[in-house]
Amino acid sequence: SQAFRFGATGVEEARHNAWETFEALERLESINGLDGFPSRTFERIGFKFSDPERWHPAQDGRWEWKAHTSSDEIAAHTFGCAVLYETTARTEAEKKRILTFYDKIISHIVRNNYYLIDVDGQPTLWGRWHPEYVNHYPPSIGDRRLNSAEIIAMLQFAQHITGKSLYREKA
Repeated sequence: SQAFRFGATGVEEARHNAWETFEALERLESINGLDGFPSRTFERIGFKFSDPERWHPAQDGRWEWKAHTSSDEIAAHTFGCAVLYETTARTEAEKKRILTFYDKIISHIVRNNYYLIDVDGQPTLWGRWHPEYVNHYPPSIGDRRLNSAEIIAMLQFAQHITGKSLYREKA
C-alpha cells in the first residue's frame, strides 16, 4: 500500500515505509539459511501460536521462522516486488535489490522443478507449479488455472526485471 501511496503522491514517508516493508520480505528469505526459500513468517522465540512442528530456530538463537510456505506467499511476494519495482525504486541499485531478491526465489522454484522445497527437502503442500501437479486436477478445478497463471506471471516478471532469457523459455 505504501508503494502505491508513494507512486500516487510522491510522499517520502510512504517511500520509506515501502522500503521498510521490503526489508521484512528480504528477512523472510534470509532468516532460514535456505537459498531462495522465503519463510512463511518469523517471530521472536516463544511467540508462536500454532503449528509448532513447522517452526525452526534461526541461527541467531533469538528468532524462529515458520516453514510450509505456500503459493499464496509467493504470489504476494510477486505482487509486492512488482509494485515496488514499478512505483518506488528510483535508482538502479534499488531495482537491483528487488531483482536480486526475486531472482533468488524464482531460481529456487525453477531449480527445484517448479516446486518450493521446504526445510525437510520436500515440496511444501501448496508451493507446487510443476505440470504433473497442476494437470492432475480436472480442467474444472480452479487451482489448475490458478497455479498455471501464477507460474507464468512469476516467470514473466522475473524475466522482465532480470532480463534472463531462461525465464522466458521456462514460461
